[in-house]
Amino acid sequence: MRATTRTRLDADVVVITAGVGVKPGQTRLELAKTNAAIAAEIVDRIAPLAPDAIYVIATNPCDVLAGVVFDRLRCARERVISTGTSLDTGRLRSLLSERLGVVAPGIHAYVVGEHGESAVIAWSGATVSGMPLETFLSRTGKELGPASRDLVLRSVHEAAKLIKEGKGATHYGIASAIGRICQAIVHNADLILTVGIVHPEVEGVPEVCVSLPMVVNGGGAQLLAYPELNPTERESLRRSARIVKEATDSVLLDR
Repeated sequence: MRATTRTRLDADVVVITAGVGVKPGQTRLELAKTNAAIAAEIVDRIAPLAPDAIYVIATNPCDVLAGVVFDRLRCARERVISTGTSLDTGRLRSLLSERLGVVAPGIHAYVVGEHGESAVIAWSGATVSGMPLETFLSRTGKELGPASRDLVLRSVHEAAKLIKEGKGATHYGIASAIGRICQAIVHNADLILTVGIVHPEVEGVPEVCVSLPMVVNGGGAQLLAYPELNPTERESLRRSARIVKEATDSVLLDR
Protein backbone atom coordinates (compact mmCIF):
# COMPACT_ATOMS: atom_id res chain seq x y z
CA MET A 1 0.00 0.00 0.00
CA ARG A 2 1.37 3.41 -0.98
CA ALA A 3 0.17 6.46 0.99
CA THR A 4 0.52 9.49 -1.29
CA THR A 5 -1.86 11.90 0.47
CA ARG A 6 -4.01 11.87 3.54
CA THR A 7 -7.13 11.27 1.49
CA ARG A 8 -5.84 8.75 -1.05
CA LEU A 9 -4.48 5.28 -0.32
CA ASP A 10 -3.58 4.11 -3.83
CA ALA A 11 -3.83 0.50 -2.62
CA ASP A 12 -3.04 -2.18 -5.17
CA VAL A 13 -5.21 -4.76 -3.39
CA VAL A 14 -8.10 -4.50 -0.95
CA VAL A 15 -8.93 -7.72 0.90
CA ILE A 16 -12.35 -7.93 2.52
CA THR A 17 -12.50 -10.40 5.40
CA ALA A 18 -14.93 -8.54 7.68
CA GLY A 19 -18.21 -10.21 8.44
CA VAL A 20 -20.10 -12.36 10.90
CA GLY A 21 -19.99 -16.13 11.09
CA VAL A 22 -23.06 -18.26 10.59
CA LYS A 23 -25.13 -18.61 13.76
CA PRO A 24 -27.16 -21.65 14.84
CA GLY A 25 -30.45 -21.66 12.96
CA GLN A 26 -29.35 -18.93 10.55
CA THR A 27 -29.91 -19.59 6.87
CA ARG A 28 -27.24 -19.08 4.24
CA LEU A 29 -29.29 -16.28 2.70
CA GLU A 30 -29.63 -14.46 6.04
CA LEU A 31 -25.86 -14.65 6.47
CA ALA A 32 -25.38 -13.33 2.93
CA LYS A 33 -27.61 -10.31 3.56
CA THR A 34 -25.86 -9.43 6.81
CA ASN A 35 -22.36 -9.70 5.38
CA ALA A 36 -23.35 -7.98 2.14
CA ALA A 37 -24.29 -4.88 4.12
CA ILE A 38 -20.87 -4.92 5.82
CA ALA A 39 -19.03 -5.39 2.52
CA ALA A 40 -21.03 -2.61 0.84
CA GLU A 41 -20.14 -0.17 3.60
CA ILE A 42 -16.44 -1.05 3.31
CA VAL A 43 -16.51 -0.57 -0.47
CA ASP A 44 -18.30 2.78 -0.19
CA ARG A 45 -15.58 4.07 2.14
CA ILE A 46 -12.56 2.56 0.39
CA ALA A 47 -13.40 3.00 -3.30
CA PRO A 48 -12.88 6.80 -3.38
CA LEU A 49 -9.50 6.38 -1.66
CA ALA A 50 -8.25 3.49 -3.80
CA PRO A 51 -9.96 3.87 -7.18
CA ASP A 52 -7.66 1.44 -9.01
CA ALA A 53 -7.52 -1.35 -6.42
CA ILE A 54 -8.29 -5.00 -7.07
CA TYR A 55 -10.73 -6.39 -4.51
CA VAL A 56 -10.32 -9.87 -3.04
CA ILE A 57 -13.44 -11.09 -1.25
CA ALA A 58 -12.90 -13.73 1.43
CA THR A 59 -15.94 -13.16 3.65
CA ASN A 60 -18.55 -15.88 3.22
CA PRO A 61 -20.55 -16.50 1.19
CA CYS A 62 -17.66 -15.16 -0.87
CA ASP A 63 -19.18 -15.70 -4.33
CA VAL A 64 -22.40 -13.88 -3.44
CA LEU A 65 -20.47 -11.05 -1.79
CA ALA A 66 -18.20 -10.70 -4.82
CA GLY A 67 -21.35 -10.23 -6.88
CA VAL A 68 -22.54 -7.54 -4.47
CA VAL A 69 -19.19 -5.72 -4.50
CA PHE A 70 -19.02 -5.86 -8.30
CA ASP A 71 -22.54 -4.44 -8.52
CA ARG A 72 -21.51 -1.68 -6.13
CA LEU A 73 -18.31 -0.75 -7.94
CA ARG A 74 -19.37 -1.27 -11.56
CA CYS A 75 -15.71 -1.72 -12.46
CA ALA A 76 -13.91 -4.14 -14.77
CA ARG A 77 -14.93 -7.73 -13.98
CA GLU A 78 -11.39 -8.89 -13.36
CA ARG A 79 -10.95 -6.42 -10.48
CA VAL A 80 -13.39 -8.12 -8.07
CA ILE A 81 -12.18 -11.60 -7.12
CA SER A 82 -13.83 -14.15 -4.86
CA THR A 83 -11.41 -16.47 -3.09
CA GLY A 84 -13.90 -19.04 -4.37
CA THR A 85 -12.77 -22.64 -4.53
CA SER A 86 -9.03 -21.92 -4.30
CA LEU A 87 -8.95 -23.47 -0.83
CA ASP A 88 -11.18 -26.37 -1.94
CA THR A 89 -8.80 -27.11 -4.82
CA GLY A 90 -5.87 -27.20 -2.41
CA ARG A 91 -7.73 -29.65 -0.18
CA LEU A 92 -8.63 -31.79 -3.19
CA ARG A 93 -5.02 -32.07 -4.33
CA SER A 94 -3.90 -32.95 -0.81
CA LEU A 95 -6.49 -35.73 -0.59
CA LEU A 96 -5.55 -37.09 -4.02
CA SER A 97 -1.88 -36.94 -3.10
CA GLU A 98 -2.53 -39.27 -0.15
CA ARG A 99 -4.63 -41.66 -2.23
CA LEU A 100 -2.44 -41.80 -5.33
CA GLY A 101 1.00 -41.58 -3.75
CA VAL A 102 1.99 -38.55 -5.83
CA VAL A 103 3.18 -35.22 -4.47
CA ALA A 104 0.41 -32.60 -4.65
CA PRO A 105 2.22 -30.30 -7.16
CA GLY A 106 2.22 -33.23 -9.60
CA ILE A 107 -1.59 -33.27 -9.55
CA HIS A 108 -3.65 -30.85 -11.61
CA ALA A 109 -7.28 -31.17 -10.57
CA TYR A 110 -9.74 -28.39 -9.90
CA VAL A 111 -12.84 -27.72 -7.83
CA VAL A 112 -15.14 -25.38 -9.77
CA GLY A 113 -18.46 -23.65 -9.14
CA GLU A 114 -19.65 -22.35 -5.80
CA HIS A 115 -17.50 -22.27 -2.69
CA GLY A 116 -20.06 -24.37 -0.88
CA GLU A 117 -22.11 -27.54 -0.99
CA SER A 118 -22.71 -27.39 -4.75
CA ALA A 119 -19.02 -27.27 -5.67
CA VAL A 120 -17.96 -29.61 -8.50
CA ILE A 121 -14.76 -31.59 -9.04
CA ALA A 122 -13.74 -31.40 -12.71
CA TRP A 123 -12.54 -35.01 -12.91
CA SER A 124 -12.57 -35.15 -16.70
CA GLY A 125 -9.78 -32.58 -16.97
CA ALA A 126 -7.62 -33.88 -14.10
CA THR A 127 -4.02 -34.92 -14.79
CA VAL A 128 -1.44 -36.71 -12.68
CA SER A 129 2.28 -36.78 -13.47
CA GLY A 130 1.56 -35.12 -16.80
CA MET A 131 -1.02 -37.68 -18.00
CA PRO A 132 -4.82 -37.80 -17.86
CA LEU A 133 -6.11 -39.16 -14.56
CA GLU A 134 -7.72 -42.19 -16.20
CA THR A 135 -4.44 -43.08 -17.96
CA PHE A 136 -2.52 -42.75 -14.70
CA LEU A 137 -5.00 -45.01 -12.89
CA SER A 138 -4.88 -47.71 -15.56
CA ARG A 139 -1.08 -47.72 -15.76
CA THR A 140 -0.47 -47.74 -12.02
CA GLY A 141 -3.34 -49.97 -10.92
CA LYS A 142 -4.58 -47.30 -8.52
CA GLU A 143 -8.30 -47.22 -7.69
CA LEU A 144 -10.48 -44.13 -7.82
CA GLY A 145 -13.93 -45.32 -8.80
CA PRO A 146 -17.28 -43.55 -8.43
CA ALA A 147 -17.64 -44.36 -4.71
CA SER A 148 -14.11 -43.11 -3.98
CA ARG A 149 -14.71 -39.94 -5.98
CA ASP A 150 -17.91 -39.26 -4.07
CA LEU A 151 -15.99 -39.72 -0.82
CA VAL A 152 -13.29 -37.29 -1.96
CA LEU A 153 -15.93 -34.69 -2.83
CA ARG A 154 -17.63 -35.12 0.56
CA SER A 155 -14.26 -34.80 2.28
CA VAL A 156 -13.58 -31.53 0.45
CA HIS A 157 -17.01 -30.21 1.46
CA GLU A 158 -16.73 -31.32 5.08
CA ALA A 159 -13.14 -30.22 5.72
CA ALA A 160 -14.11 -26.69 6.77
CA LYS A 161 -16.92 -27.99 8.99
CA LEU A 162 -14.57 -30.34 10.81
CA ILE A 163 -11.98 -27.59 11.33
CA LYS A 164 -14.63 -25.20 12.69
CA GLU A 165 -15.90 -27.85 15.09
CA GLY A 166 -12.35 -28.38 16.30
CA LYS A 167 -11.12 -24.82 16.76
CA GLY A 168 -13.99 -22.49 15.88
CA ALA A 169 -12.81 -21.11 12.53
CA THR A 170 -10.68 -21.85 9.46
CA HIS A 171 -7.93 -19.26 9.87
CA TYR A 172 -4.81 -20.71 8.29
CA GLY A 173 -6.15 -22.32 5.14
CA ILE A 174 -7.97 -19.24 3.88
CA ALA A 175 -5.05 -17.03 4.91
CA SER A 176 -2.79 -19.12 2.69
CA ALA A 177 -5.26 -18.88 -0.20
CA ILE A 178 -5.53 -15.10 0.16
CA GLY A 179 -1.76 -14.85 0.30
CA ARG A 180 -1.35 -16.72 -3.00
CA ILE A 181 -3.95 -14.54 -4.72
CA CYS A 182 -2.35 -11.32 -3.47
CA GLN A 183 1.12 -12.58 -4.38
CA ALA A 184 -0.03 -13.32 -7.92
CA ILE A 185 -1.49 -9.81 -8.24
CA VAL A 186 1.39 -7.87 -6.72
CA HIS A 187 4.09 -9.85 -8.58
CA ASN A 188 2.11 -10.15 -11.83
CA ALA A 189 2.73 -13.88 -11.57
CA ASP A 190 0.15 -15.35 -14.01
CA LEU A 191 -0.78 -18.08 -11.52
CA ILE A 192 -3.66 -20.38 -12.44
CA LEU A 193 -6.02 -20.42 -9.45
CA THR A 194 -9.64 -21.44 -9.01
CA VAL A 195 -11.11 -18.11 -8.05
CA GLY A 196 -14.35 -16.41 -8.97
CA ILE A 197 -15.31 -13.28 -10.84
CA VAL A 198 -18.74 -12.23 -12.09
CA HIS A 199 -18.75 -13.96 -15.47
CA PRO A 200 -21.04 -12.72 -18.25
CA GLU A 201 -22.39 -16.28 -18.46
CA VAL A 202 -21.62 -19.75 -17.13
CA GLU A 203 -23.52 -22.75 -18.52
CA GLY A 204 -26.43 -20.56 -19.50
CA VAL A 205 -26.58 -18.67 -16.18
CA PRO A 206 -25.91 -14.94 -16.75
CA GLU A 207 -23.91 -12.55 -14.57
CA VAL A 208 -22.83 -15.03 -11.92
CA CYS A 209 -19.74 -15.38 -9.75
CA VAL A 210 -18.44 -18.95 -9.64
CA SER A 211 -14.93 -20.31 -9.68
CA LEU A 212 -13.13 -21.59 -12.76
CA PRO A 213 -9.39 -22.00 -13.39
CA MET A 214 -8.35 -18.36 -13.87
CA VAL A 215 -5.05 -16.64 -14.56
CA VAL A 216 -4.33 -14.19 -11.76
CA ASN A 217 -1.85 -11.34 -12.31
CA GLY A 218 -1.46 -7.61 -11.93
CA GLY A 219 -4.65 -7.01 -13.88
CA GLY A 220 -6.77 -9.19 -11.62
CA ALA A 221 -8.34 -12.52 -12.64
CA GLN A 222 -9.20 -13.47 -16.21
CA LEU A 223 -10.58 -16.60 -17.82
CA LEU A 224 -8.23 -17.59 -20.63
CA ALA A 225 -10.07 -20.71 -21.75
CA TYR A 226 -13.23 -22.41 -20.57
CA PRO A 227 -12.41 -25.79 -18.94
CA GLU A 228 -13.19 -29.07 -20.68
CA LEU A 229 -16.09 -30.69 -18.82
CA ASN A 230 -18.18 -33.76 -19.51
CA PRO A 231 -22.01 -33.48 -19.71
CA THR A 232 -22.51 -34.51 -16.06
CA GLU A 233 -19.98 -31.96 -14.82
CA ARG A 234 -21.53 -29.24 -16.98
CA GLU A 235 -24.96 -29.92 -15.53
CA SER A 236 -23.54 -29.88 -12.00
CA LEU A 237 -21.78 -26.59 -12.72
CA ARG A 238 -25.03 -25.17 -14.13
CA ARG A 239 -26.82 -26.13 -10.91
CA SER A 240 -24.07 -24.56 -8.81
CA ALA A 241 -24.19 -21.34 -10.83
CA ARG A 242 -27.97 -21.15 -10.42
CA ILE A 243 -27.66 -21.47 -6.64
CA VAL A 244 -25.17 -18.59 -6.48
CA LYS A 245 -27.19 -16.49 -8.94
CA GLU A 246 -30.44 -16.88 -7.00
CA ALA A 247 -28.77 -15.97 -3.71
CA THR A 248 -27.00 -12.97 -5.22
CA ASP A 249 -30.15 -11.66 -6.90
CA SER A 250 -32.08 -12.03 -3.65
CA VAL A 251 -29.48 -10.00 -1.75
CA LEU A 252 -29.33 -7.29 -4.43
CA LEU A 253 -33.13 -7.00 -4.61
CA ASP A 254 -33.25 -6.64 -0.83
CA ARG A 255 -30.89 -3.68 -0.85
